[in-house]
Amino acid sequence: MTAAQTTTATTDQPRQAEPPASKGAVAVLTPPRLPYHPVIEERFGIDRAAWKALVEAVFPMAKTTDAVCLALSYCRARRLDPFKRVVHIVPIWDNESRGYVETVWPGIAEHRTTAFRTKQYGGSDACQFGETKTLSFKGETKKGKVEVTVNFPEWAQLTVYRLIDGQRVPIPGPRVYWLETYSRLGRTDVPNDMWQRRPVGQLEKCAEAAALRRAFPEELGDEATSDEAGAYQGAANAKDVTPEEARPTRAGAAQTVVDATATESTDEEAAAAHRKMDKEAAGEVETDEPAEAEIVNPDTGEVIRRESVNAEQKTQTFDASKPILPALRPDNNWTAWKNDALPLVEAAPVEAMANVEAEMAEIERDVKIPGPVHTELMKAIKARRGRK
Repeated sequence: MTAAQTTTATTDQPRQAEPPASKGAVAVLTPPRLPYHPVIEERFGIDRAAWKALVEAVFPMAKTTDAVCLALSYCRARRLDPFKRVVHIVPIWDNESRGYVETVWPGIAEHRTTAFRTKQYGGSDACQFGETKTLSFKGETKKGKVEVTVNFPEWAQLTVYRLIDGQRVPIPGPRVYWLETYSRLGRTDVPNDMWQRRPVGQLEKCAEAAALRRAFPEELGDEATSDEAGAYQGAANAKDVTPEEARPTRAGAAQTVVDATATESTDEEAAAAHRKMDKEAAGEVETDEPAEAEIVNPDTGEVIRRESVNAEQKTQTFDASKPILPALRPDNNWTAWKNDALPLVEAAPVEAMANVEAEMAEIERDVKIPGPVHTELMKAIKARRGRK
């Protein structure tokens, strides 16, 4: 046998398998940080593995499944990829509930993406900054007293360009002031960690967002980004003095799909939640219903109507921001759902019937209500309107 033949014979011999490095160890996958339900995959195409990535990497600070589903609803409505971190879940203090409420806000990436999709975005100039200021902030949080000193630009302004009839037109954005925009630690006036570390960069993103909204009003509307959320956190002690007749009203109730572990909100509710524009003060009207009653939605546990009696008249309070109809059942048992819905419709005040019809329309955007169930609900609505 020649040398070449010897080499070939040695090379052709099968290699011995290497021993496993784990030495018998078994991979164990921990469950997601927040509860998962198969309805999430049906509604959003997010399986259990993707859900784990969402709640632990994309939205690691989210407290509830409901908040993540709200973000997914927003992304679906705007045709955005939630894994690119285009939206953020931001806790905002709510005076009515005396606690923080998780809300969905678009990030600067969402504004940029929307602007580029128009194919009319022509770039921007370098951001301009005002005079540098130095201020000390003091406050007290649950961890104790906090005192920091921050150097920050007084304001920032950015000019963006839009292609209009083939021309690159400059559109200067508004001046965005640091003290009006920065995000705070809890309910103090102390800037949060991000605004302490990046006082210039954070303000620049806010100026860019404001400029993009001015240049693309139809595409972006008046949607503030998560970086601008601080502007909505500084009025915790403000008093609402808007006249009752001038306050905005909720045009319709949004469908909510709820079960023991997951809640999914409709696209309309997702778009409205971060704007905080759908709250309405409760109104009192006369009623002939029995006295001293509290009507509760069996799925959410929320009170949809309270009644009280005094010596002169009976009054009822109706919160139009809360749904009347119960959540859809995961097993699609329409008979059981109808049996839950009819008492709620009959117990609701007359002015709530328009909301009930709006909720039915929202439900039918995704699933058809069976004819007999639809007919019985409409009869109940008609009967309720005739019984003032």
